[in-house]
Order: sequence, then C-alpha cells, then structure tokens
Amino acid sequence: MNLKNQFLLDNKVTFLNHGSFGACPKVIFNEYQSWQKKLENQPVKFLDQFRDFGPNMTNVREALSKKINCNVNNLVPVVNATTGLNAIIKSLHFKKGDEVIMSNHEYGALEKTWQFIKTKYKIKITIAKVSLPITSEEEFIEDFVKKFSSKTKILFLSHITSPTALLFPIKKLVKIAKQHKIITIIDGAHAPGHIDLNLKNLNADFYSGNCHKWMMSPKGAAFMWSSSKYKNHLDPLIVSHGWNKKNNSTNQKGALGNSRFIDMFEYNGTKDPAAWLSVPASINYINDKKNTKLFMTQSKVLYNFAFKLSKTFKMPLLGDRKFLPPLMISVPIPKVKEIEFQRKLYKNYKIEIPIIPWENKSFARISYQLYNSIKDLEKLEYAIKKLLI
Repeated sequence: MNLKNQFLLDNKVTFLNHGSFGACPKVIFNEYQSWQKKLENQPVKFLDQFRDFGPNMTNVREALSKKINCNVNNLVPVVNATTGLNAIIKSLHFKKGDEVIMSNHEYGALEKTWQFIKTKYKIKITIAKVSLPITSEEEFIEDFVKKFSSKTKILFLSHITSPTALLFPIKKLVKIAKQHKIITIIDGAHAPGHIDLNLKNLNADFYSGNCHKWMMSPKGAAFMWSSSKYKNHLDPLIVSHGWNKKNNSTNQKGALGNSRFIDMFEYNGTKDPAAWLSVPASINYINDKKNTKLFMTQSKVLYNFAFKLSKTFKMPLLGDRKFLPPLMISVPIPKVKEIEFQRKLYKNYKIEIPIIPWENKSFARISYQLYNSIKDLEKLEYAIKKLLI
C-alpha cells in the first residue's frame, strides 16, 4: 500500500528523495492555498499583528510546541532550519581562539556558516570523526568528549545527518557538554515528523528544524527554538518593526506586545505566512492513525531493502538499526562519479535520488515516504546494478 495519489508528485518519476525538500500532500497543500486566498482577500487585516496575524501565528506555535514538547514562548517560525541556525550562530559572541566542535557528518551549508564565523572571528573548528559503523552510544559519545578542551565554546551536532543519514544518539552527549559549560546547538533539519521529537527531554540550548521535510508542510515552514537561558541573547537576521532595544529584564515585552524574542523573529517585514499557518494541518496528517501505522511498515521495508542491498555490494550499513532513521538510509555503493551517476539514474530510469560523495565514498541516500512502494526500491536496485556494469 502507498498513498501516492494523495500527493502532487509526477507519476512518471520514481521519487526516492523526500529528504532534500519534502513533498506536500494535497490536503495540506489545499490548506496552504486557502491561507493564501485569505491573505489576498484582505491583506491589511490578515497581516495586522493585532487583528489576524498575531492570533494566527500563536495558534501554530501552540500546536507545534505540543507536537515537539517545548515551551510555546521559546519557539519562533523561520523559513528553513539553515536560517534558524544562522540566526543562532551569528547572535553568539566569539573571541579569537574559541573552539567549535562538530562531526564529520554535518550539512554542507552549515559547514560554510561555521567557516564564515571562523574567518570573521579567528575561531578554531575541531572535527570529531565518528567511528563507523555506529554500534555503541558510548563510543559515539567518546568520539566527541575526547575532543573537549578549556577552549571549547560550542558543540554543534546534527540530530539526523544529511549526507550519511544517521540518527545520532545526542541526548547524553548534550548533557555531558552542558556539564562542561559548552553551548549545544542542534541541527534538526530532518527530525520533525521523522522521529518522536521531545525538546524538553533533549534539553539542548538551541534547536532548529524543518517542517517542510518529514512533517510534509509547504516549503518555507520551519522553526527555531531556544532555551530560556539564551533566547534573550538572540538577534534576528532581519531587523524590522518587531525589534526593540534590549533591557535587563528576563521577561521583556517586544515592540508588538509579545515577548521580545517572539516579536523580533515573528514580525520582520511583509511576508506570506501561509506555509507556517499550514503546519497544524501537517501535524493532523502525520498523527492520523492510518498514516502512523503505514510509517512503521515503510520503515521496516526500507531497512530490509537497505540491508539486502548492502549485502549485495558487500559494504555494511553505517550503523546498527537504532542509529538509522526510520525513513531515510544512506546505502554505500561501489565508488562512482556521483553527479554523473545521479543524472543517469534520472535520465535513463526516471529515478530521483541523491548519490552523495562523502569521504571518498559513494552513497545512495534513499528516502521511503508514504507514497513509495517496494516496486520503487526494486526499480532502484535494478537501475544501480545496470549502471555499474
């Protein structure tokens, strides 16, 4: 069973790349368009903080905060996780010699963000090489803790890695880092809607995640979360009507009557908030019992296929089952020219999938969403084998 008829995807394409940008079900897309129509019907009323805009935005924060278990007042919308993480990183104060520790599995865009900070402030970036395959949480933690020093200011980690599709066991590591007075920033781009996310339980200092990927919201829906300790230290990337001068109060009101944190990030110029306003519809969709049951089935199918394919190529998966996300796995394949190979898969077989280069190895990162079927995976296996001949 698959639900491809519930999506807007091209039926001629075998779509195994939900992980890059997501795909929006028709019911959520219809909700998105209905918000856009309301905006165009009465733009002034809709975008007025004290009429429609404020209450509508608050409703979304309340729904999402329940889904990911966090304080509603510590959560703000951003257009994507990269934007949220940039706002966090660029708000921090660095001095020459400060150290940032991250893994060798981070997303390329954020690696560039940190290189920008390194160039500007002369900080040190230390890469913790994660031992592969991941079979032990303790070994994973040790890969990072052994890098800690008196200069370490930041631990930056993906929750689910982009190139290698690993589910990092980060909770204990976050706790240890905080014991060392290290600020923890989590890139959760692939986590919301993909795994059970509990920000209160995780207890990091900062977290930013996408809603447009595994929550299947429209493009432009994401969130940034900050602990209460640090949220008043953050500055928006865009300064607009929501900004006011910071004072020493921990409960400072913003320019528009919310908290300063919310007003600065929520009201920063004319924009179409329809994608964000569609997030409650996404939550309802993924919480549907039929879909929840199918998610579990899809996860088992994907893992069994990935394990079989890895055996075929005699190249082990990158971690034990518990360290692999439910619906996205990077399967190692014999070394290829990745861009060329990816283009051939699409040109010759109409298969949309990323072939990723990582540390001189090649990976087929397979996403297996509600709209996929075992036939999609069988077609992929056939195509890869044909192209490798």
